[in-house]
Amino acid sequence: MEIFVIEENQKRLAQAEIKPLASSDLGSCVSCQEEVVSTTPSELFVSSTESEIQAYIESGSAIGVFVEGKLCAYGLLELDLTKDHSLKDRLPGLGEALPIQQIAALDTIAVLPSCRGNKLQIAIANHLLKLAWSQGKKAAYTTVSPKNTPSVNNLLALGFEIVTVTLLYGGKERYIMRRLLGIS
Repeated sequence: MEIFVIEENQKRLAQAEIKPLASSDLGSCVSCQEEVVSTTPSELFVSSTESEIQAYIESGSAIGVFVEGKLCAYGLLELDLTKDHSLKDRLPGLGEALPIQQIAALDTIAVLPSCRGNKLQIAIANHLLKLAWSQGKKAAYTTVSPKNTPSVNNLLALGFEIVTVTLLYGGKERYIMRRLLGIS
């Protein structure tokens, strides 16, 4: 568990904690995602299904940011890209430089609109990247819309690089981004 402060204009608003999600958090994740979907242009955000979120929670690769006990953001990490339902089929070129078993993928990261601007996406991604490294992964991939400038900038700040641009998720333009792990 990690504790940090949510601020606005250098004024402390609340204390937040980042921690693994439990099955009891599934409804909050779905509600968070529904709010993100309803306030975000469809080309910028692709949601996960409830069953996908549940599977991430059960595998221990889902984390949430809680402010005063309320979920305000969450992130999902795919650790097994060999599974049929994984991201590997959506990310061309995976496994060419490293064995697929050494690669993780950042999946959904959702931040409630009311909690944006506090670097929560960065905090969640950092936490998930550390988890991937602790599980023996050597690289992490993710996808992001080129039009989602805040997310692209956050990922670049985290050391991701743009590998290519392609159409995914039913014809939506996406950067495929990669970061080698264990390198600062």
